[in-house]
Amino acid sequence: DRIESDDFALSMSGSGDGHFARLGGLMNFGASIPASWHRAAHYVRRILQGAPPATLPIEQPSRFELVINRQTAERLGLTLPPHVLLRADQVV
Repeated sequence: DRIESDDFALSMSGSGDGHFARLGGLMNFGASIPASWHRAAHYVRRILQGAPPATLPIEQPSRFELVINRQTAERLGLTLPPHVLLRADQVV
């Protein structure tokens, strides 16, 4: 399902894997899902090798992604500066 309401798209800035931006939201900014899965696999490997889970450090995400929906920006009458588009990991 696509997001069609301009008001909803304008207020939409989700986090995560860019799902909302690909559905019609204006933008997403959040932790990289593939990088998070990679780190989770690292934890599983260490536990399977015998490390006690309580001794493993808690990590914060270190890789973030920005996904911008150019069509939504145009529909809302927004002109995104070129430097913002260049900083985005993905423009849909």
